Amino acid sequence: MFILIRKSVFGSQEEYQDLDFDVNELVIGNTENANLVLDEIVDGSITLKPKGEDKAKFTCSNGLEVLTQTKLTASGTLQKGFTYQLSVYDIEVIDVPAGFDFALNISRSKRKSLLTKKKFKIEEKKGKISIRLLSYLLFLSILVVYLVIPYLSFTQSGIKEKTKNLPLVTDKSWLSGPMAMAHRIPEIGDDCQVCHVKPFEKVQDKQCLSCHQNLGEHVNSMHPAVKEIDKFLCENCHKEHNEPAQITRTDDALCVNCHQNIQKYETQDSLKKNPVQVVTGFDSDNHPPFRLSLIQPKLINGAYEWRKNRPKFDLKVKQIEESNLKFSHKVHLDKELVQDELSGQSLVCSNCHQLKDDKEHFKPITMDKDCRSCHKLSFDVFNPDIELLHGNLRAAFVMLEAHFIREFTDPELRKKRSRKKIRRIPGQHSNNATCEGSSLNCGREEALKEAQFQFTQSGCITCHEVTTNKTNELMDKWFVKPIKINQDWYSKAQFDHVSHFSVRNKDNEEVCLTCHEIENSDDAKDIAIPQRNKCVECHQKGIENSVELTCTRCHAFHFEQQEK
Repeated sequence: MFILIRKSVFGSQEEYQDLDFDVNELVIGNTENANLVLDEIVDGSITLKPKGEDKAKFTCSNGLEVLTQTKLTASGTLQKGFTYQLSVYDIEVIDVPAGFDFALNISRSKRKSLLTKKKFKIEEKKGKISIRLLSYLLFLSILVVYLVIPYLSFTQSGIKEKTKNLPLVTDKSWLSGPMAMAHRIPEIGDDCQVCHVKPFEKVQDKQCLSCHQNLGEHVNSMHPAVKEIDKFLCENCHKEHNEPAQITRTDDALCVNCHQNIQKYETQDSLKKNPVQVVTGFDSDNHPPFRLSLIQPKLINGAYEWRKNRPKFDLKVKQIEESNLKFSHKVHLDKELVQDELSGQSLVCSNCHQLKDDKEHFKPITMDKDCRSCHKLSFDVFNPDIELLHGNLRAAFVMLEAHFIREFTDPELRKKRSRKKIRRIPGQHSNNATCEGSSLNCGREEALKEAQFQFTQSGCITCHEVTTNKTNELMDKWFVKPIKINQDWYSKAQFDHVSHFSVRNKDNEEVCLTCHEIENSDDAKDIAIPQRNKCVECHQKGIENSVELTCTRCHAFHFEQQEK
């Protein structure tokens, strides 16, 4: 549970310090286990257990009491809209900002603390050296040892070299916490100046980018929000020398603080063309539907180009995949219809869809790797072991002509072909065994006949979109549209498939089909990528046994490539 404490700076009623805690119970006071120490509480603490956004149960220890509207009490309930007195402090339950579950305001009142007077007494003892002088001497020695010497060794390379082997305090004494593991590398080592170029100045982006090269921006350079984002340094989000040593922020406030008011960063033109919706968290009410990243073929100057498009989600418009592929998941997942030739097992998703090492994307599906073992490209029944070339249309035409011309030119092959008895199957294509014309014409005619079959009846046209041109030239008569299967349906998000395979009482195949409802699809244009409603079934905020998601679980701040 994320709790925000807004504490007034001592001596000011207008300046506040925001402190956040990730705890279920917050302890405030002056005890060893206190999450937040209040100096003017002499002893004891108050333990808060939030019950929703508007109230919290409290219990006090060591005689500490809270003044409510009616009485002093050691336990009770803090409610929004009331001010409670704890010693010299005023406590109020306030509105919860985005990214937090409970918020409290603590301010120092003008009341005097009676407990302080009773608890502490300062006894003055006369001696040869006054306490004040000793204090000054101790202060000056601390200043020299922990400031002057480290500063000189930091700024003067000569002094640093001379004193490096001496038992003196160095600038390491300034460290506020350990360095993150990612930065414990030889290039940095113990040299603070690699990052801290100027003393007492925040680390600048230039130092970060000297190592972290080719980092993508959060938005493209023309986005209206760039001016706001440029105000922040890398170190505003990536805090070093903290405990626990976590260099990257993962809380929702990192994203929600801007995206809950995203319209103010948009121009009127961008709102009309590509409106960005408000996001305050992940559930069906506070997160917009997902936008698919589609790739669409464009014929430009006689050549195909593939362009990305992220259309706005619309229930009334069915999105389709334009891959130029013909494919039926329904047929291939039919356990009675399709089995492995050797093992007799039916096909499963992983036979074709093999996960990459990044655990998110899948290896590209190719004819040779995934299809050829079942779908042979044989084209001559008299030579079934010879297969047609795939992926190069002109080379396939040349192969057809070369093969059949050779078959009818070589006397031995021609004789062997004419003697072969091929069983004809009704409805199936069959090649000619003999030919009465010249060898060249016979070969060309048979090649044209086979190409006609491949591109208009069965063969290439089974899986490919084929167009026919008005010409008798074999090389130019047919055109096979190129195929490109989408590899990244949600380009603005990240996803871990491996973690989602771990579902109780379900194997990987069942898990796949739970999210990707494709088993009844007869068309390769169908898109079986799950939408938001499928994700919130398991990741709905506030639901028992639901796995809540923070923004950074699915979204990265830095994008490798910005889409227009």
